Parts: sequence; C-alpha cells; structure tokens
Amino acid sequence: MSAVDAELVEQIRTELAVRAQQPTAAAVAQVLRDRNRLVGGNSVLSIVENLKQDHGFGVLSSLVETPGVTDVLVNGPDQVYIDRGSGLERTAVKFESEKHVRRFAQRLAASAGR
Repeated sequence: MSAVDAELVEQIRTELAVRAQQPTAAAVAQVLRDRNRLVGGNSVLSIVENLKQDHGFGVLSSLVETPGVTDVLVNGPDQVYIDRGSGLERTAVKFESEKHVRRFAQRLAASAGR
C-alpha cells in the first residue's frame, strides 16, 4: 500500500476501535462513507485484510495459544517475552515498530472498554 493508503488504513483502524467494531467489509465501507471517501470493492477488501492481520492477538496469537504459557510481556517491538511459570523467556516474535505496539495496546484497551 502507498503512504496515503497506509494513513487511511490507520484512520479506519482507529475509528473501528472507537466504535468497538470488528474489521468487516461492511464496517470498513461505513467508515469510508462517513469520511466521504470513495474506494472500490477490491480496495475495501484489501483494507479489511490489512486490518485483520492486527485483529485479536495478532502477532502474539501463537504465544497466547502455546500450552503452558501463563503470561506474555511486550517491552518493545523486538522485546517480547513469555512466562511458563519459571521466569521470563525472550521470544523471536517482533512487532513492526513502536507504532505497531502502541496501536496493539490501544486496540486491546478499546476492546476492554477503556
């Protein structure tokens, strides 16, 4: 995606978090309509796919689903740790950037009603 598209995706991501909505084609299309932005169906689907990559636990999904993992700690984009009850272990999981970590934290807080 181009820089303009990435900015639009970020705006939609934020708006969906505020609305506490899932990243569906209908929800994305509604946000675009509310912002008077016209894009084709393929662009809407592309935006949805981009948003879904960060949906749920995103890059942390594999860690959260690992049997025995009791905690996941994110201390920065390349500092992700797990605890299996015997202390922290650094993982190979990485976020794209500080902004990605911040966005993830905001989304989790929004989904908890904060």
